[in-house]
Amino acid sequence: MTCNIDNTDRINRGIIGAVLVISAVFNFSQLFYLIIGLVMMVQAMIGWCSIPYVLDSFKSKKRKK
Repeated sequence: MTCNIDNTDRINRGIIGAVLVISAVFNFSQLFYLIIGLVMMVQAMIGWCSIPYVLDSFKSKKRKK
């Protein structure tokens, strides 16, 4: 896996992810926010995002039709 997000985006993802995790901790019924926050923090730490690959797979399926 190569790094496909730049440093600014990594910092933004880390901050937003941390805010989501903290808000989920204080409101225990918000499991969705906890999961999204953790995913964003992991993406910020490793510098790799799967969204471009998922979008490319949807685009390639539409082209085949």
